[in-house]
Amino acid sequence: MKYQIIFFGILVLISACSMGSNVSWLEWEQGEKAVNKGNKKSLVWVFDPSCPTCKEAEQRIFNTPEVNQYLNQHFIPIKLSGKRKEPITTKGKTYIYRQGLKGYDVHDLAQAITKSKDDISYPRIVFLDENMDIIAPLNGDIQLDELDLLLHFVAEEQFKRMSIEEYKLKFN
Repeated sequence: MKYQIIFFGILVLISACSMGSNVSWLEWEQGEKAVNKGNKKSLVWVFDPSCPTCKEAEQRIFNTPEVNQYLNQHFIPIKLSGKRKEPITTKGKTYIYRQGLKGYDVHDLAQAITKSKDDISYPRIVFLDENMDIIAPLNGDIQLDELDLLLHFVAEEQFKRMSIEEYKLKFN
């Protein structure tokens, strides 16, 4: 009986610690409204729903309670499908889905924020400032420790003082 109580207590503790550990993803429009209200930077996860690398990378890097909590606390997390069919109007410009653009289907906004010329290599992570201006578009197929480092680098506005390489040297 004593061991059952201890086991039950451990289960309760584990479930309490994991609550609220998921990323609170928003669509672009809701994310933009939240940024305007909350004065936070945003992290945009740009992906292709049919991309196996996107699914694997998302599971790998957004699956840790501590990192997800930091992300939710310091950023507005936004998901943007590069295959989204609906137009998006942001900052006075309307972006649309283009079919067959040089043999490649893509949403203009995904292409614009990732600063891709022709096609997009998915997944991508794009950091935006409090005005929804691009800080940096990055490869999204990264490891958890790289994401953690990038989140702190951007949240603490270290990008205004040094390069990511200098920041990495400081913490390695």
